[in-house]
Amino acid sequence: MNLKFLSIVISLFCIQSISAQESKNEATVIDVKTATTSEETAKTAATPIDFKKQMQDLKDQEKAYLVKLEADKKTAKEEAINAKAKADADKKTAEKEAAEAKTAAEKTAKEQAMAAKTKAEADKKATEAADKLSKDKLANYEKEANAAKEAQQKIAKDVEKLKKEKEEADQKLAESAKIALQKNTQLEEKIAKATAEAEKKAAAEAKIAEEKAVKK
Repeated sequence: MNLKFLSIVISLFCIQSISAQESKNEATVIDVKTATTSEETAKTAATPIDFKKQMQDLKDQEKAYLVKLEADKKTAKEEAINAKAKADADKKTAEKEAAEAKTAAEKTAKEQAMAAKTKAEADKKATEAADKLSKDKLANYEKEANAAKEAQQKIAKDVEKLKKEKEEADQKLAESAKIALQKNTQLEEKIAKATAEAEKKAAAEAKIAEEKAVKK
């Protein structure tokens, strides 16, 4: 847009110079003829181009372009800020959900461990009482003891499973935090890039304005 504007200004100055030269040549030819013809030709000469109006139109176009550019910069900045706020909110939500999952897993593991311990203690007392009975009851005790052992093994497996789920939840939390950090970094880079481009455009426009002022 700036190059196009500069080309238009240069073209207008060229046209103005050519028109002025042509007018001068025509005036010279007319002077060689007769004074009457010169007077008549002067009356019928073409209306000169209104360069002042054209320059004002170009200035208005440039002003409108600058206003639009400023609005675009403001919109881009607001979008970047909103995106960063959303990324921060997503990060907090992910951290909260992971923390809740971790707490729930720990609570479940603790409750199951307590239940297993209580059951094991009850089974142990029951088997101790059964030991005082007959051999049949002793056999039953051994059977129940084996069952209790299997139950303990099952509980141990469940506890290991819950530990694994807890580790996975911690890993997901770390991955979510990493992703959120990456998004935040990308947004900051985009903001920096947009700011640099805006400053570059502003510098170029200032340079054009300075050149225009020098030409005037």
